[in-house]
Amino acid sequence: MISADAGLSRGSPGHTVRVRFALVCVLVCGVLAALAGGAGGAASGATLRVATGPSLVIVGAGFEPRTVVRLRVTGQDVDRGATVRASWRGSFTVQFDGLGSCSILQATATARNGTRARVPIPRFLRECPPPPPLAAGMHTAD
Repeated sequence: MISADAGLSRGSPGHTVRVRFALVCVLVCGVLAALAGGAGGAASGATLRVATGPSLVIVGAGFEPRTVVRLRVTGQDVDRGATVRASWRGSFTVQFDGLGSCSILQATATARNGTRARVPIPRFLRECPPPPPLAAGMHTAD
């Protein structure tokens, strides 16, 4: 007859070693998961994109709620900035009157806590066509 606690009695050294090993493994996995989530959660969650419209509109999301965010857009002959407070959801929208979405080459947002987001440069290369070539016999001013 087999007892209900066969092999699991307190006197069995194998039981204690196995349980301790399993507990240590679970704790190590939990600590590693917490560290990975804490290190990448805030930084990788923030995004920045260009919205469609007649003027340049930058939309941010994934920032810490109600944090102050500094936004900077740069391009050829363009260097403008704005400071905005993210909503309670961590998002914001900033409109730059007088600028078109293809008049900039870079857009970056930096929050007070160090979280950064930027519009990927390939977006501008893909969405904004280059100017037409000069006609034959025309030269650029140097």
